[in-house]
Amino acid sequence: MSYELKLVAEGRYAETRIYENCYIFCEQRPERSDILNKARQLGGNGNYPVIYLPTNEKLHELALYIEELIANDTGRTTFSITVDEGKRIIATFRKSHKIEKSWKTIREYAILCNGKVTGAGFDFPEINKASIFLQNFCKDFL
Repeated sequence: MSYELKLVAEGRYAETRIYENCYIFCEQRPERSDILNKARQLGGNGNYPVIYLPTNEKLHELALYIEELIANDTGRTTFSITVDEGKRIIATFRKSHKIEKSWKTIREYAILCNGKVTGAGFDFPEINKASIFLQNFCKDFL
Protein backbone atom coordinates (compact mmCIF):
# COMPACT_ATOMS: atom_id res chain seq x y z
CA MET A 1 0.00 0.00 0.00
CA SER A 2 1.29 3.44 -0.88
CA TYR A 3 0.91 6.42 1.44
CA GLU A 4 1.36 9.62 -0.53
CA LEU A 5 0.84 13.34 -0.13
CA LYS A 6 1.43 16.21 -2.54
CA LEU A 7 1.66 19.83 -1.41
CA VAL A 8 1.00 22.45 -4.07
CA ALA A 9 1.43 26.21 -3.62
CA GLU A 10 -0.75 28.55 -5.63
CA GLY A 11 0.61 31.39 -7.71
CA ARG A 12 2.79 32.05 -10.71
CA TYR A 13 6.03 30.61 -9.27
CA ALA A 14 4.37 27.89 -7.24
CA GLU A 15 6.36 25.08 -5.69
CA THR A 16 5.32 21.48 -5.23
CA ARG A 17 6.50 18.98 -2.67
CA ILE A 18 5.75 15.24 -2.90
CA TYR A 19 5.99 12.64 -0.13
CA GLU A 20 5.73 8.96 -1.04
CA ASN A 21 5.59 5.79 1.06
CA CYS A 22 5.40 7.62 4.40
CA TYR A 23 3.49 5.66 6.99
CA ILE A 24 2.28 8.76 8.86
CA PHE A 25 -0.14 9.43 5.96
CA CYS A 26 -2.04 6.21 6.67
CA GLU A 27 -5.73 6.84 7.44
CA GLN A 28 -5.41 5.23 10.88
CA ARG A 29 -2.58 7.50 12.02
CA PRO A 30 -3.45 10.59 14.12
CA GLU A 31 -0.73 12.56 12.32
CA ARG A 32 -2.85 12.53 9.18
CA SER A 33 -5.58 14.68 10.75
CA ASP A 34 -2.93 16.85 12.47
CA ILE A 35 -1.45 17.62 9.04
CA LEU A 36 -4.86 18.53 7.63
CA ASN A 37 -5.57 20.77 10.62
CA LYS A 38 -2.20 22.51 10.23
CA ALA A 39 -2.86 22.99 6.51
CA ARG A 40 -6.20 24.64 7.26
CA GLN A 41 -4.54 26.94 9.84
CA LEU A 42 -2.15 28.03 7.09
CA GLY A 43 -5.03 28.82 4.71
CA GLY A 44 -4.69 25.56 2.79
CA ASN A 45 -7.46 23.50 1.29
CA GLY A 46 -7.85 20.09 -0.23
CA ASN A 47 -7.49 16.65 1.19
CA TYR A 48 -5.26 13.63 0.80
CA PRO A 49 -3.49 13.04 -1.52
CA VAL A 50 -3.28 16.74 -2.59
CA ILE A 51 -3.25 19.83 -0.36
CA TYR A 52 -3.17 23.32 -1.88
CA LEU A 53 -1.52 26.18 0.01
CA PRO A 54 -1.84 29.91 -0.74
CA THR A 55 1.92 30.67 -0.98
CA ASN A 56 5.32 29.02 -1.23
CA GLU A 57 6.04 30.24 2.31
CA LYS A 58 2.96 28.44 3.66
CA LEU A 59 4.01 25.32 1.74
CA HIS A 60 7.44 25.49 3.36
CA GLU A 61 5.89 25.90 6.79
CA LEU A 62 3.65 22.84 6.32
CA ALA A 63 6.53 20.84 4.81
CA LEU A 64 8.68 21.58 7.85
CA TYR A 65 5.83 20.49 10.12
CA ILE A 66 5.43 17.22 8.17
CA GLU A 67 9.16 16.53 8.16
CA GLU A 68 9.31 17.03 11.92
CA LEU A 69 6.43 14.56 12.31
CA ILE A 70 8.27 12.05 10.13
CA ALA A 71 11.49 12.55 12.09
CA ASN A 72 9.68 12.14 15.43
CA ASP A 73 7.90 9.04 14.16
CA THR A 74 11.00 7.40 12.85
CA GLY A 75 13.65 8.59 15.28
CA ARG A 76 16.97 6.83 14.89
CA THR A 77 15.43 3.50 13.97
CA THR A 78 14.59 4.52 10.42
CA PHE A 79 16.04 6.37 7.47
CA SER A 80 14.56 8.08 4.41
CA ILE A 81 15.46 8.19 0.74
CA THR A 82 14.88 11.67 -0.69
CA VAL A 83 15.38 13.38 -4.04
CA ASP A 84 16.15 17.00 -4.97
CA GLU A 85 17.70 18.15 -1.69
CA GLY A 86 14.99 16.59 0.43
CA LYS A 87 12.09 18.12 -1.50
CA ARG A 88 10.67 14.70 -2.33
CA ILE A 89 10.64 11.82 0.14
CA ILE A 90 10.28 8.60 -1.84
CA ALA A 91 10.73 5.94 0.85
CA THR A 92 11.25 5.44 4.56
CA PHE A 93 12.67 2.20 5.99
CA ARG A 94 13.07 0.80 9.48
CA LYS A 95 16.63 -0.16 10.35
CA SER A 96 16.49 -3.89 10.93
CA HIS A 97 19.35 -5.75 12.57
CA LYS A 98 20.57 -6.79 9.09
CA ILE A 99 20.53 -3.17 7.91
CA GLU A 100 22.27 -1.87 11.06
CA LYS A 101 25.00 -4.49 10.61
CA SER A 102 25.53 -3.46 6.98
CA TRP A 103 25.06 0.29 7.41
CA LYS A 104 28.60 1.19 6.31
CA THR A 105 28.19 -0.81 3.08
CA ILE A 106 24.77 0.75 2.45
CA ARG A 107 26.22 4.26 2.93
CA GLU A 108 29.06 3.52 0.53
CA TYR A 109 26.64 2.22 -2.09
CA ALA A 110 24.42 5.29 -1.73
CA ILE A 111 27.46 7.50 -2.35
CA LEU A 112 28.39 5.42 -5.42
CA CYS A 113 24.88 6.15 -6.76
CA ASN A 114 25.54 9.90 -6.34
CA GLY A 115 23.62 9.99 -3.06
CA LYS A 116 24.49 12.38 -0.28
CA VAL A 117 24.39 11.17 3.30
CA THR A 118 22.02 13.32 5.37
CA GLY A 119 20.98 13.17 8.99
CA ALA A 120 17.76 11.41 8.03
CA GLY A 121 19.14 9.04 5.37
CA PHE A 122 20.25 9.59 1.79
CA ASP A 123 19.40 12.29 -0.74
CA PHE A 124 19.82 11.81 -4.49
CA PRO A 125 20.05 14.48 -7.19
CA GLU A 126 17.58 12.70 -9.48
CA ILE A 127 14.94 9.99 -9.28
CA ASN A 128 16.72 7.48 -11.53
CA LYS A 129 19.79 7.44 -9.24
CA ALA A 130 17.52 6.91 -6.24
CA SER A 131 15.71 4.11 -8.10
CA ILE A 132 18.95 2.29 -8.86
CA PHE A 133 19.94 2.52 -5.21
CA LEU A 134 16.49 1.39 -4.01
CA GLN A 135 16.33 -1.62 -6.34
CA ASN A 136 19.66 -2.97 -5.16
CA PHE A 137 19.07 -2.02 -1.53
CA CYS A 138 15.74 -3.88 -1.46
CA LYS A 139 17.21 -6.91 -3.22
CA ASP A 140 20.13 -7.16 -0.80
CA PHE A 141 18.75 -5.98 2.54
CA LEU A 142 14.96 -6.47 2.69
